[in-house]
Amino acid sequence: MRGSLRQRRPGSWELRVHAGRDSATGKSTYVTRTVHGDRSAAERGLAALVAQVNDSPSTPTFGTVGELCDMWWKYSSPNLSPTVAREYRRLIDQRLVPTLGHVKVVDLRTNQLDAWYSELLTSGAVSGQPLSANSVRRVHSVLHRALEQGIAWDWIDHNPARRASPPPARRPSLHLPSPEEVINLIEAARAVNPSLPIFLRLAAVTGARRGELCALEWRHVDF
Repeated sequence: MRGSLRQRRPGSWELRVHAGRDSATGKSTYVTRTVHGDRSAAERGLAALVAQVNDSPSTPTFGTVGELCDMWWKYSSPNLSPTVAREYRRLIDQRLVPTLGHVKVVDLRTNQLDAWYSELLTSGAVSGQPLSANSVRRVHSVLHRALEQGIAWDWIDHNPARRASPPPARRPSLHLPSPEEVINLIEAARAVNPSLPIFLRLAAVTGARRGELCALEWRHVDF
């Protein structure tokens, strides 16, 4: 299997390697890379790319973003909490796969991701409902992790999500109750359940989250 190279501009070279035919369409497929340096560096990069395609003809050539995300999730989910694993699966199925699932991993570009993030913010892409900046960042995080694993598995040699520009995170504005409102809430809770006020007092004094309060045991009390 041989490849070709061409100089796009001084110090920038495009490498191109024929990687067989797509089993679905019968069309020839190619793996492309861009390297920077002189012609000698480009030739070394081309030799490495040819070797990579020869050694792994199915993975780097035909692997799609959807396939990579699915394999990454199956590989990483046992090390995630059940809640996080479910959320990652939801983002893959509802956000990533409908739009980028068919794209070959080797063809994914940073500008393509930035355009997609912008679309998610304005129209929500497939869902039709605009996403918040924080939601888009969560999608970006999942894709970034999957692509990093793709590097480790030799699907790609760089992660296009590293240089992408997801929207900055936005802290939600909090509307805190006044002390009088907290006292009224505690008194109202007493009428519902005599044990409930203690949780509300702990939450108000410590700022602990609901899950942290529910996990407390007697052994955690410092008498």
